[in-house]
Amino acid sequence: MFPEFINLIGVLFATVFSIHYYLTVSARLQEYVKLSEPLFQFVTFSVIAIVIMGVFWVVRKAWLILLKIETMSFINKYGGIFVAGVKGYLLCSLLFLSLIISGNEIARYNTRKSLSSLIMTNTSVNIYGACYSRIVKKFFPNETMNKRVFKLLSRRNNQ
Repeated sequence: MFPEFINLIGVLFATVFSIHYYLTVSARLQEYVKLSEPLFQFVTFSVIAIVIMGVFWVVRKAWLILLKIETMSFINKYGGIFVAGVKGYLLCSLLFLSLIISGNEIARYNTRKSLSSLIMTNTSVNIYGACYSRIVKKFFPNETMNKRVFKLLSRRNNQ
């Protein structure tokens, strides 16, 4: 269960960091790469999320190699399944958000009309908002919140 928990923490970190920094990073790199702004923001958002999840995947592998944990007790087995399910849900909500950020009208239309959008669309942004207000704002009071992603979702929901 603990290795899956590390992956879950990785998805949470990827959600918060990719939402918080994708606009800043894409604005700085846009000078060097000639892509449309929405496409470049989508690529930046995705790369940040993938890199952070990759780092946590390496940490998980190193943890398993160093400590050689191979227990499969009842709680560990079914707890791991539950944690993996939550991680999968969060990954899907992150994917939904990336499709909305992409600026592709077909992707936006399909996410809006999808049955899954009812339960997945706002999850990543709500996690970001909660982490920002409860953690980031307390330790980094000068750090500004990415309000653009909230505007994207409110525009999307009103269409």
